[in-house]
Amino acid sequence: MSTADNNFSDATAIASSVSNIANVLAHDFNNILTGILGNLELLQRRASKQGVTEFDSYLANTRSAASRGVALTQRLITIAGLQILEPTALHTPSFIASLEASLTTILGDQLQLHIECPATTHDLYCDAYKLEGSLADIAKYASHTAQHSTSVTLRAANLSIGKANDPAHNIAPGHYVAISLQYQASVRDFNADLELATIQGFARQSGGQAFLDAHQPERTTISLVLPAIPSQAPWAP
Repeated sequence: MSTADNNFSDATAIASSVSNIANVLAHDFNNILTGILGNLELLQRRASKQGVTEFDSYLANTRSAASRGVALTQRLITIAGLQILEPTALHTPSFIASLEASLTTILGDQLQLHIECPATTHDLYCDAYKLEGSLADIAKYASHTAQHSTSVTLRAANLSIGKANDPAHNIAPGHYVAISLQYQASVRDFNADLELATIQGFARQSGGQAFLDAHQPERTTISLVLPAIPSQAPWAP
């Protein structure tokens, strides 16, 4: 596993910059945007009943903009560690296999997905829906930064951490599953750093960590380290 200086360095800076604002304002932003969308819906219904259609395109554009604001607010909530999680036990090999089709679609025809997840991989303990979204975000990042016609490897492996405050991981001692996506990179997409910060927010709130290792020449590895089920983690140091 990568050392601490590989640990989503740029994304962490973004997360630190927005987390204080997100902690205080994210839910307020969400409430405001929900109110806007609700009133737009009422306005559209009223206009429809009265047979007024000349404002339909303006209403649609406004609703689209407000919806993008809601999506951004949800990212801020995730970065700040304020989202509601519903962790459950997940059979890791089966879960990873179930994502193959969707991840292949995200990566596109130019990238070949290879999955390595041994049957001995620990079961995960996390929110399945949020994990699927995080892996989708990682795949989107890879689709923007990977070299064309290259292979992308999704690997899951057991990870044991026995030293408290290990600077290489910055998570508690215990048993974890490390899920990583590795590929040959062509460019760094700084516009995607907010997505990376969102991934790290989910990992931290789940009791794990996220890492970006881009120090190897032209190779990038993005890893999610998440807790194994309680029966497998953690132990007393």
